[in-house]
Amino acid sequence: MVEKEKPEKRKIDELIDFENLEQLMDQLMKSFEESEGMKADKAEVFGVSIKISKDGKPIMQELAKNLKPKQELKMREPLVDIRSDSENVFIIAELPGVEKESVDVRLDGLKLSISAESAEPFFKQVALPFQVVEEPEKTSFNNGILELVFKRKQNPKLKGKKIKID
Repeated sequence: MVEKEKPEKRKIDELIDFENLEQLMDQLMKSFEESEGMKADKAEVFGVSIKISKDGKPIMQELAKNLKPKQELKMREPLVDIRSDSENVFIIAELPGVEKESVDVRLDGLKLSISAESAEPFFKQVALPFQVVEEPEKTSFNNGILELVFKRKQNPKLKGKKIKID
């Protein structure tokens, strides 16, 4: 019968007490499963920080528990469709439950921003495929559907200095 060789002990095995670390992680996971931590409003954070001290010994520290996530502003992203032809760029955005007066559309170069205030605010910024004339040809808002039509700029002037290649 052949005896199995014991695996060689690594340096890291001397620095970190893996058995103790594994037990600590098991305890943390068990307490997490038993707690109310699975609910978003009662989220808990578990973990372990391991540092090596100046004398080469590991320092294990349990991370904070019961950290509640920051309240994030709940913002919906509207569905936006962008199409173009040789003369126009067409934008259609879905903003359900939004009143026409609360819609704010801004154009900055190739960036179009759409925002609206309602029970849940909406915001989306999209890149247009072409430079467009800043004043739209057509705008409409009906039953939560925003439609915009912009004329494409013909032969937009390129900015910057032309670089001569040798």
